[in-house]
Amino acid sequence: MRVVIDTNIWVSGLLWRGLPWELLRLADANQVEICAAPSMVAELERVLYYERLQPRLTQLELRVTDLMSYVLNLVSLFNSPQPQQTPLL
Repeated sequence: MRVVIDTNIWVSGLLWRGLPWELLRLADANQVEICAAPSMVAELERVLYYERLQPRLTQLELRVTDLMSYVLNLVSLFNSPQPQQTPLL
């Protein structure tokens, strides 16, 4: 099964437990495939550097670079389709 998850689910799964974490575990076990566009991965990296998340990263002794390596190993990257342009009348 292929799934696309938003940044909030990624953050919850990477930094806390619960259903988002279980989804990442399923992906790690190759039971689901997480699909993402490169822009989504870039947004996740930007969000993980937010100041409000730094205490949690410190508590877990995690670095953003390590988390992003893990993420890139989990996801299948797909290019976003270009929007079709409608001809001018």
